[in-house]
Amino acid sequence: MTERNIYADNYSCSFSDPSEFLDFLKERQDNSRWMVTPSRSIVFESLEKDTPMGDLYLKLYEHEGRAEIIADTMENTNLFLKVNGETYPVRSCAIKTILERARISGHALNKVSKKVFTIQPFQQHLYP
Repeated sequence: MTERNIYADNYSCSFSDPSEFLDFLKERQDNSRWMVTPSRSIVFESLEKDTPMGDLYLKLYEHEGRAEIIADTMENTNLFLKVNGETYPVRSCAIKTILERARISGHALNKVSKKVFTIQPFQQHLYP
């Protein structure tokens, strides 16, 4: 079973048969990669629509046939995670864990732009 748009923040699916669900989980496992890295080596960057950096990443992913992933990221979280020389779009489901790891909470965070959220002093606070 290969689902389209599984990367999307608004992705959902349902199963009429338990074996379909198990097949889905098996495919997710087969197509996933888990890494262990020191938290100090993780950097977040903002990725906004209609900016030079956003346009560049859109072109890079488009060249790989994956432009819809970056478009979804720019529509939702506007965040990239950089680690070990690689860049990964951040999905909405990761935000809570990131904030918990940074020991940051409160409703004011919803009002902070991603650009401010990802500045270097925050990263130093996040990973002392």
